[in-house]
Amino acid sequence: MRHLRHAAVLVIVTGGAAILVAAALAAAPTAITGTVSAAGGTTATLNGTVNPAGAVTDWWFEYGTTKSYGSKTSTAAASSGSASLSASKALSGLAPATTYH
Repeated sequence: MRHLRHAAVLVIVTGGAAILVAAALAAAPTAITGTVSAAGGTTATLNGTVNPAGAVTDWWFEYGTTKSYGSKTSTAAASSGSASLSASKALSGLAPATTYH
């Protein structure tokens, strides 16, 4: 998992002097891919967690038969809270006996 922090810099100019004010913003949203469950001959359920970190956040899974993926699930909205949420999407129509990334 990668955590990112953003910083905003505000420059205020008064009477010919510049005052620099830096403020740290909330961490960026994070996503963690979990395990695959309910894997059948042509179906599987992808699982993970999403933490919106206070920002309006959309999430989806990408998958495919190569590490370039090539397919993605429909997009879902996560709340803009700061708690980790479960994320799952069911897949169907997969090729049997095929490795997916």
